Amino acid sequence: MFSIHISKIKVLKRLSIIVLATCCLVFVISSRQWPLVNDAALIRYVTFLLEGHLAPYRQIYDINMPGSYLVDWTVTHFLGNTALAWRIFDLVLLAAICWAMFSLARLQSRFAGIYAGTFFALFHARNGIAQLGQRDLTMTALLLVGSSCLLKDKWHPAWIRFACFGLFVGLSATIKPQAILFLLVASVPYLSSIESRTANLINIKGIVRAILVSALTASIPIIGVVIWLSSRGAIPAFWTTITSLIPLHARLGAHSFFYLLSRCLTASHATILVLAVSLGLTAEREQKPSVARNRVRLLLICGMMFGFLSYMMQVKSYPYHRYPFVAFLSLFAALEFTYALNASGARQLAAIVGITFGLTLSVLYTIHSLHDTWQTAQVDSLEVDLNSLGGATLSGNIQCVDTIDGCLATLYRLRLTQSTGNLYDEFLFLPPNIATARQAGTIADMQKGFLHTLSSAPPYVIVLTPWLFPGGPTDYKKLQLWPAFENILAQCYEMRIERHILGRPPDHPGYRIYVRLPTCKKH
Repeated sequence: MFSIHISKIKVLKRLSIIVLATCCLVFVISSRQWPLVNDAALIRYVTFLLEGHLAPYRQIYDINMPGSYLVDWTVTHFLGNTALAWRIFDLVLLAAICWAMFSLARLQSRFAGIYAGTFFALFHARNGIAQLGQRDLTMTALLLVGSSCLLKDKWHPAWIRFACFGLFVGLSATIKPQAILFLLVASVPYLSSIESRTANLINIKGIVRAILVSALTASIPIIGVVIWLSSRGAIPAFWTTITSLIPLHARLGAHSFFYLLSRCLTASHATILVLAVSLGLTAEREQKPSVARNRVRLLLICGMMFGFLSYMMQVKSYPYHRYPFVAFLSLFAALEFTYALNASGARQLAAIVGITFGLTLSVLYTIHSLHDTWQTAQVDSLEVDLNSLGGATLSGNIQCVDTIDGCLATLYRLRLTQSTGNLYDEFLFLPPNIATARQAGTIADMQKGFLHTLSSAPPYVIVLTPWLFPGGPTDYKKLQLWPAFENILAQCYEMRIERHILGRPPDHPGYRIYVRLPTCKKH
């Protein structure tokens, strides 16, 4: 029978920690100069506009939740407004996730907590610059920290644990609303202690009380958001956003169920999941799991289920949408591998294979992160061109027709406000037959308001990027989807500058700059 002595198991654990720690150190050092791009740059610009006293959702058309602005505001006011500040915040999130995993696993296996935390951090590293400080990463950190509070048995009275758990869930729900479903995990401390033959002893009152206390504290951040929106006169606009624009955004670039499934359960994560579940199901009968072990296991299973549901609900298959699922899977697998290390035969062999496979992935993740680049040539070039056209004097007199291809990031660099609050070209150049009647009415109102601004107070400069976010077309073909805007460009503007930027991800670089003609009259 296959069996490895306990002394060699200790060597394997120590070697694993050394490899993972080295990979994390390499990642931290190599990524210190990562720029602020993609979604993080867009949210940073929205926060900048909010500080200029523009009303969210009413004057700024954005589909991110208010908690995203709170996070960015916190980063800028405590760490600064540089790309390095956002990089530090990203590392703080990873540190919080590692701490929460260690706290959850500490009584069962400190090794498992360290292994899972560093493995997940390197998975995030593998996803690269574009996923820096993503909202799902913040949500994952909050849910894991809340979960660690939930299982603090030494905290008395018990309602304190549930209250802290609910508060973290509420904070995460202001960033990603589906996080509110995680409140059901408050039942774990009661369900995990029930044996199969004593199901009639389920403490219904305790479960209901736990969920109610958690829901009560979860409502505190949500109520705070409602008060803030009300103070800015943005409640109706916010309601339109969550009931019309966000569902429409979800449909644009959405994927089929099987496509989403294949991207969530990749070959590597499916292998880890199968190994971990197999070890869990074949646990030796004489080693009856403790109540504490059952609690952690059940919580992590619930976390994986939530993470998978959250990923599927977002229907986009973006890398960061997998973060909650992969985080809870990482700790679940690390604990199951660690439990099986103390067994013998096939179980111990499978555990060693699982740990070694995770180490191999971690090294590959690190190598991938070292080769990840995001050229700032587009933003640099656009900054030079805008400075040549007036620089600071363009504030309030410039309009981007773009989403994440660098125009908004450039405006933030120069601290320029747009002529309108339109940030998403997907809503202005909507493909036909994609929206419901209500959504089409909302889009028509947005287009009408945009055209009214261009007619009554035409901006001096319009910057147009070639790609329509999020699913195309490219090569400026989006103009064909909105002839009324194309006519205004033809009548009132001349294309002064056209750039083609090479070597820049994603594969739709470049921009055009249109300058208002002297003959263009306000209407």
